[in-house]
Amino acid sequence: MQATGRSVLFALLFCAAVYFFTLTRQFDFQRVPGRLGPDIWPQTLLVLLMITCAIGIGRDVLAKRRHGPSARSQDELPMPPGEGSSERSPGAFGYGLVAGGFLLLLGYPIALEYLGFLFATFLFMTLFMLVGQWRNPLGLVAVSALAALALFYVFRGLVYVSLPLGTGPFQSATLWVAGLLGMR
Repeated sequence: MQATGRSVLFALLFCAAVYFFTLTRQFDFQRVPGRLGPDIWPQTLLVLLMITCAIGIGRDVLAKRRHGPSARSQDELPMPPGEGSSERSPGAFGYGLVAGGFLLLLGYPIALEYLGFLFATFLFMTLFMLVGQWRNPLGLVAVSALAALALFYVFRGLVYVSLPLGTGPFQSATLWVAGLLGMR
């Protein structure tokens, strides 16, 4: 995609984020002193999206100024000899990876119900990294476990979000981990 096309996409996403941010300002809820409201999380994500879009637009504008209007973007530059994989064309494997990622995203809410947040998040992250072709098994498991535990602790222990605990042995295991982390 050319830099101009990316800038238009970033601008559209930025406008959508601004629109949704204004909607979050209209949430009606009981404000409790000293506690964050339910509007803080969508607002935080939308602000991060706006910052990302602004950075993307800025990079495209700077690239145009630096290389001129007819210059190709960094994504379109030919790869120097000896770099990258010569056995695959640039788009040969991307669709399968994207489809795998979307399937995982669709399956995650289903897994949440049965496995609970902690185990579903661990499984999702592990499988997502496998789909993304990270092949270091020890690193994959370590990153997934630490990230799932960190998210579980932040959302349940600090922010007091009611997370799905799972059913059967998964619920028991989740409550056991929560106890280890000092949560009720």
